[in-house]
Amino acid sequence: MRHPRSLTSVAAVRLAWGALSVALLGTAVILAVYDHYAQQPPDWKPAPPSYPIPNGYDDFVAAAALVPVQPNESYSLTEAERAAVLARARLGLGRVCQAPSEGTGG
Repeated sequence: MRHPRSLTSVAAVRLAWGALSVALLGTAVILAVYDHYAQQPPDWKPAPPSYPIPNGYDDFVAAAALVPVQPNESYSLTEAERAAVLARARLGLGRVCQAPSEGTGG
């Protein structure tokens, strides 16, 4: 006849192994689910940058377009042309200015 204590210790060992198996299985499932979703790209796209309206940068570009520049050619502006370029540049200096960053197409 077996001692009743030995049955209790065998049951305790089996219970411990069962609990350990459940814990390991649960950890494996959690890691598998996490790995699956960690590989997925995000569903959202970052918002495009917002530029101030009116933007001083646009005034600087417009002022530069008023100056006729040809490579290897000297040029001179009339007083009226210089005044128009400076007026447009001064307008840009009075506004918030933000140049478009590369790759934004703006």
